[in-house]
Amino acid sequence: MLREGVSASANQLTTGALALNTWIKSAHTDGMPLWAIREGAVLPIAATNSVTLGPSGGHAATTWVETQLSAAASSGATTITVDSITGISASDNIGVELNDGTIDYTTVNGAPSGTTITLTAALDSAAAIDSHVYTYTTKTVRPLKIIQASWFDYDDDVYTPINIISRDEWIRITDKEVEGEKVNQIYYDPQLTRGTLYFYPRMINGDGIIRFWFRRPIEDMDAAGDTLDYPQEWESAVLWSLAASMGYEFGVPERKQTMLENKAAMEVMKAGEMGQEEGSIYLIPERRSR
Repeated sequence: MLREGVSASANQLTTGALALNTWIKSAHTDGMPLWAIREGAVLPIAATNSVTLGPSGGHAATTWVETQLSAAASSGATTITVDSITGISASDNIGVELNDGTIDYTTVNGAPSGTTITLTAALDSAAAIDSHVYTYTTKTVRPLKIIQASWFDYDDDVYTPINIISRDEWIRITDKEVEGEKVNQIYYDPQLTRGTLYFYPRMINGDGIIRFWFRRPIEDMDAAGDTLDYPQEWESAVLWSLAASMGYEFGVPERKQTMLENKAAMEVMKAGEMGQEEGSIYLIPERRSR
């Protein structure tokens, strides 16, 4: 838009940043490439059928650690011994499966030593040897959409697919307080700042977790030093799309504007093809009886 050697004004930079962020958000509506898909987990929670997802939400994370107690812990204990402390750090969130099946969450007080973890708050009740222990550092971002989910049972080391249902289907479940060995249905309401994941039936112990794959938000470009939240193969697509978006704002001639839009569409298509998931196609012949 500017001649070579000419610097953009503050107003032009502001307009460009607005156009870029608008394009980033609109790109979500055209599908999401693989690099914007993340895996997360809802860690065990009892006595509820929902959890909020987001930085200030419930016990859900994109990275977590599962271990087990190597010795029983009594009610009121402030230290526990586990099979492994690998991946566990000071101030991590930690949940311990108690004998009644509930999970007692607190934080790790100081760096673990050997196989011993010090808890910030004492256990509410006793926990038997081999009880599950879950830790994580950071809560998940708010998912834009959950695209797949499974129930993972740590005791059996088995994944079971979870059915993602609609709001209407969730409303039509008459008794949402039913408890079960594994979650088999979820409904996700994204909301504005924190999403809410509803699940059925309710968890009854700490044996398993909900593992889900979701579309994450793309970070805005809020400051001059921000790094574009796209992989390198998308840089050309972003630049040409930004140029096309700003063309009307700066009075680009119609013929040149059309060229910009065509070039942007071509670059977006090329970049999108690099990020699409590939899978096998199976053709099964139909059998008809005579």
